Amino acid sequence: MLPQIEAQISDAGIDCDAGRLQLLEKYVKLLVTANEKSNLTAIKDEIEIWDQLVLRSMRFHPVMSSLKEGSKVIDVGTGAGIPGVIAAIVYPSLMITMIDATGKKVRFVTEAIDELGITNARAIQGRAEQIGRERDHREHYDLSVARAVGSLTELAELLLPLVTPHRGQAAALKGADIDDELALAGHASAELGAADPSITAIASPGSSDPDKMVTWTKTRPTPRAYPRRDGVPHKSPLFGPRQVGARG
Repeated sequence: MLPQIEAQISDAGIDCDAGRLQLLEKYVKLLVTANEKSNLTAIKDEIEIWDQLVLRSMRFHPVMSSLKEGSKVIDVGTGAGIPGVIAAIVYPSLMITMIDATGKKVRFVTEAIDELGITNARAIQGRAEQIGRERDHREHYDLSVARAVGSLTELAELLLPLVTPHRGQAAALKGADIDDELALAGHASAELGAADPSITAIASPGSSDPDKMVTWTKTRPTPRAYPRRDGVPHKSPLFGPRQVGARG
């Protein structure tokens, strides 16, 4: 591991002993090797994987580190295990579930978990729209997270049905410019059982290019109508009065 990477982790106040650092390094090596055979991530270079995937995953530290021992976390759209595998290594007292719709990615994550000897994580193939309706997952988790690739309203619909009412949280990392999305997200939050999202600028560890961490607190149960069926939250995200009660 490059010294500057270890220093960035330490400077961010993240507790990573030698054993955890070794596991992170081994995971990166596994991902680089797997990427040579199968397109798991668009980022292939090892240094960029550290910067854009591993270190950026650690920007969830404010919400992850606040959880009690044994808390349940679900990573929605984990891909090759980002941020779920990183979280399982850095926070061994948390129970991490990762979901993704792509079979080859879930197989890689499962194999990586086994290879690394991680006992507090699992990977499941499926879409958030489906998982969010299943008894074993709906309103089951203390925290749901996603590296944001959709709008805030879409992410709210995918993440909030998974967390427990009254104390569960959902968090997503977004780029710095989210003002337009934020203006539309208030309705979706209320419709899905959460308070308005809070925004925190996070620039470390890693690149000084900041993210915005968007966090929702679940205040009441999510109506049974949500999440809507596969693909609808993306094609027709909740926003504005005309879509109140839309069921897809």
